[in-house]
Amino acid sequence: MPQPLLELAAKYSSIVTFKFLLEHGAKLGRRTLHCAVHYAASIGADPSVPPTNTSWSGFQPSTKYGLERRRMSELLPYLCDVLRQDINAMDIEGEDMPAGFYGTPLCYAVNANGVAIVKWLLRRRAKPIVGGPESRGDAEVYARQLDLGEFIEVFEKWRSSGRRESYSPYYAPPLPRTAMSVS
Repeated sequence: MPQPLLELAAKYSSIVTFKFLLEHGAKLGRRTLHCAVHYAASIGADPSVPPTNTSWSGFQPSTKYGLERRRMSELLPYLCDVLRQDINAMDIEGEDMPAGFYGTPLCYAVNANGVAIVKWLLRRRAKPIVGGPESRGDAEVYARQLDLGEFIEVFEKWRSSGRRESYSPYYAPPLPRTAMSVS
């Protein structure tokens, strides 16, 4: 079965193209956010650096992935804040995990070695453990299995901060005043 169109668009198209496809009937797949997170993490995108039309601060278009990082830094907040994609959703039902399926968006970010994306997801109240401590939705266990020290430190710091129970699957931070004003 081919991958749903918007899962591919989340990785490879502009936000304008993504919105166009959505407006013209393309359906969000179960892994739309997962695919976007995985690609963004693999190229080193950091959505906490706000993309604006007037500033390329934090983006280096001359680097191999500079423009891609900016594109993903616009698309991830759109998927989470506007479309309200479930930040803790599992990619597939059941216990069997086919190749290329890793669990939650957080697990996808760990798999693609994206520390900035992991931190961004945690700030948006992603849960490192979804479904219990032995679940395949446990991003911290996944990081330990892969011996990824930097991720383990991030999860330990997050856990020690006391924010363990302060999450909601549809949390979206308030938009800045400038984003809410109508021109």
